Amino acid sequence: VLQHQPLDLAAFIAAYLQQAEAIFDLTRIEVSIPDDLPRVLADPARLERIVTNLVSNAQKYSPPGTPIRICAAPRNHHVLVSIT
Repeated sequence: VLQHQPLDLAAFIAAYLQQAEAIFDLTRIEVSIPDDLPRVLADPARLERIVTNLVSNAQKYSPPGTPIRICAAPRNHHVLVSIT
């Protein structure tokens, strides 16, 4: 069962990266989330698993030293998040 709650995505990602510094090369990670991004309705535990999987794959399968970008932007009453 999902446990949806309103989340400040920028704060969530910042806290997540602070906790994950032992498993990721944070020098490669760039975050671009606007300050005025609306809150998102999400399950924090599931969101953490998704971000872990995507960032881990980006780190594993991209050339060393290549930036990993976490971006978010409002789009048509939703928030689009990308990890590239």
